[in-house]
Amino acid sequence: MKRRSPHGSFLSWSLVAAAFAFIGLTHAYQLTGNNIDFLFIFSEPADEALSFRANGIAIGYLLFAAVFAAFGVLQTRRSEISSSG
Repeated sequence: MKRRSPHGSFLSWSLVAAAFAFIGLTHAYQLTGNNIDFLFIFSEPADEALSFRANGIAIGYLLFAAVFAAFGVLQTRRSEISSSG
């Protein structure tokens, strides 16, 4: 039985997290007084609101996905070399 690598799962979840952060479902907010609310990608923050868009965090998740993809490729190549030799 061949052991399955977890890198594909890590890659998938990193891409989902990047999409959620970019859309504004996670890490993006607007703060007005004591009221915290989501700040979705196509919405404008309220007047006088402190706001944060999570585009930088989304880029970080995409970088994680790239690292996991690279590890998956390296592991596949390593297993091909070890099985052929």
